[in-house]
Amino acid sequence: MYLKQILFLAVTIASVSCWAQDAYLVEALRSNPEVEAAYQNYEAAMRKAPQVRALDEPVASYSEFLSSVQTRTGPQERVFSISQALPWPGVLKLKEKVADANARVAYFQYETKRREVIEKVGLATIEYAYLKEATDRASENLGLIRQLGPVVDEKVRTGGSLSNRLRLDVELAMAEQEFSTLTDQRPGLDAQLKANLGREPDSETIPWPHLPSRAPALMPLDRIKGEIQSHHPRIHLADAFVEKAERGEALADKSNKPSFTLGANAIDIGNGGETASSVMVGVKLPLRREKYRAEREEAEAMTRSAGASREAIRQMLIAEAIRYYAAQQESIDRLRNYDNKLIPSAEQAVELTKEDFRNDKASLTDLIESERVLLDLRLMRARALADAHKAAWQIRVLTEPYSSEK
Repeated sequence: MYLKQILFLAVTIASVSCWAQDAYLVEALRSNPEVEAAYQNYEAAMRKAPQVRALDEPVASYSEFLSSVQTRTGPQERVFSISQALPWPGVLKLKEKVADANARVAYFQYETKRREVIEKVGLATIEYAYLKEATDRASENLGLIRQLGPVVDEKVRTGGSLSNRLRLDVELAMAEQEFSTLTDQRPGLDAQLKANLGREPDSETIPWPHLPSRAPALMPLDRIKGEIQSHHPRIHLADAFVEKAERGEALADKSNKPSFTLGANAIDIGNGGETASSVMVGVKLPLRREKYRAEREEAEAMTRSAGASREAIRQMLIAEAIRYYAAQQESIDRLRNYDNKLIPSAEQAVELTKEDFRNDKASLTDLIESERVLLDLRLMRARALADAHKAAWQIRVLTEPYSSEK
């Protein structure tokens, strides 16, 4: 990649990353083929302006008479000519401006693609980390159930009901199935993350990422809205389309202007006669008024369409911001409820049930149920934490500045 792209990566990572995604983001923005394709489209668009601002190449021609035309000074044998097409003044400059606008469109398409990849990598990493939490909880549940085996067997030997052993076997089979199901999900998430990173999907398995233990801070909604309208590349992409349409409209206004051709001819006269020469001026007459009126109306409609599309994109981004803000707030509220009330109460219930089970005051079902409730609450807490980080990540993707153009 070019040096400026590496600098772009550094700016983005410094402002967007918050935990384990750092290295993944650098890798994705450097290696993801979609990002590379978008950048090369931008590079190609940058090469268009020098092409369109240049005059057409002059045309040189040579004609040989099959039958000489006799003149007073001798026979005409061959003709040499050269001509140059000249557009109406200002047309080439307008074409250059349209090409520049197209380059800006390509640039912000590149920036939009980069942001899409940043979002995908972040969300995939969070889901991968949540799967680790879920797998750990399932493993913990499986271990707890297995630990109950000797206790239940001892109770059966001392006259306890065999139904407890059967119930434990069922719970053990269910716990093993849950653990196996979660384990089987890893290759799919691993392949998804590697595809976003630009790696081969069947390459070495990515190590487990870890969720931060604390919820991310919630950015004020008014600030989110302001940052979106100032920084989001899709807003700037829409602006670039408006600019392109306006410049296309200005170019269409010139379409009914005449263009010119300047030329010179030289006729070779045989038998020592003097060469005859002439100059030529040609004018392309714009007589098809309906054609040019339709072209202007098309350009005007494209400008109106671009303006409407910009407003639609702005409204959609603001709606997404409100949705992500509400999702993060709701996830944080869930976390607080788990931390301050539900999990402490469930932990206390487990300890009391264990004591009652040892003293034959609670059944195996009661003990398993209390353990399951606690593990489920811890898993739901992990889900709430992951949801909070996902919403915060999406808000960051919406609000972070794009890297400086060119």
